[in-house]
Amino acid sequence: LGDDHKAHAAELARLIETTPPPSAAASAPAADSTVAELRAAVQKAQRTAATVARTAPGDRAALLGSIAACRATHVEALR
Repeated sequence: LGDDHKAHAAELARLIETTPPPSAAASAPAADSTVAELRAAVQKAQRTAATVARTAPGDRAALLGSIAACRATHVEALR
């Protein structure tokens, strides 16, 4: 799951012409988070990506749609 997030962050950075963050660890959930909390956070992020994809320019919409789909699989993996 972490590799997917890193790949998407790198591609988003390329599209918006910036440098990706040095590590995904900064945005990782706290160690005391439960799987249910993590699942809820990923599900919320999936919905956000899907919503934003609807109005984004073509290249960004495709990537955001991909991110939303990937996050949906992560939600299921966290069941």
